[in-house]
Amino acid sequence: MAVRSPLLIVAVITAIVAAFFGSVALRYIEPIGDDIVLPLEQRCIDVANRGYAIHSAYPDMTLEEMPVDDVRRMLELDEIWMRECVGGLPPNVIIDIANNVERNQPARGE
Repeated sequence: MAVRSPLLIVAVITAIVAAFFGSVALRYIEPIGDDIVLPLEQRCIDVANRGYAIHSAYPDMTLEEMPVDDVRRMLELDEIWMRECVGGLPPNVIIDIANNVERNQPARGE
């Protein structure tokens, strides 16, 4: 048993070193950082921008005064926002999306 113990220790150390260097190599190949946008996050950014574009087209109108198609689109976007975005993303990401909505799109609807 004395012969197997050093071999086992060398094998374990080799595996740990290989895992460490493998993980370092993967970080250089595909860096992990805050600038990566997840598909859900990108969808929520799009939803927020589309909703704001509709809202900004009618800044002083209530829902009753807006065209029916735009109200319908806005309500659909609101439903997606609440169900997918608020339910699926962390609060800090939601706040970042809301703070960074493209406010220079006064286009009507979609």
